[in-house]
Amino acid sequence: MNREARKKMLIVEGMMHRLELAEATRQLRQDIRPAKVVSRLPALLSLLAQSKALPLMGTALTLLSGKGIVSRLLRRVVVIGGFASVLAVIVKRWKRRTEAGQSSHPS
Repeated sequence: MNREARKKMLIVEGMMHRLELAEATRQLRQDIRPAKVVSRLPALLSLLAQSKALPLMGTALTLLSGKGIVSRLLRRVVVIGGFASVLAVIVKRWKRRTEAGQSSHPS
């Protein structure tokens, strides 16, 4: 392949890449609805807790110390996230117990 052909091929590949990115962002915007995000929040929190993102979140804790607006906002988000994860665990355990209770007492 000569230089001009490679240049044209790279231009075409770049255009295809940009089109794929544009399609992916359009699909994400279409698929993301607040109800879907809220319904999958416990699973997302569980995934974050089990993944390797936990050490990265630990480095963000340094931002929590301070008296600035950002640190106050981050503290609130962390507290709300903690309460949400505890609530998710409680709900999951409650559902598991009720399902186990229903399966052991057939009607």
